[in-house]
Amino acid sequence: MTAKEVLKKLKAAGWSFQEGKKHIKAISPDGTKVTRIWRHTKDIPTGTLDAIEKQTGMKF
Repeated sequence: MTAKEVLKKLKAAGWSFQEGKKHIKAISPDGTKVTRIWRHTKDIPTGTLDAIEKQTGMKF
């Protein structure tokens, strides 16, 4: 799964974003959870994707 696909699913769930140079900070709708998504075109490694799922509480 690419970062673009992850960001699309987070946006559909109501998450907001702050742009950075190398990463995008994703902020939950209630503002209690924050995670960073790297800005690359390659697939996100499995371990990193698992960590993002754990931090966001979503399944991709």
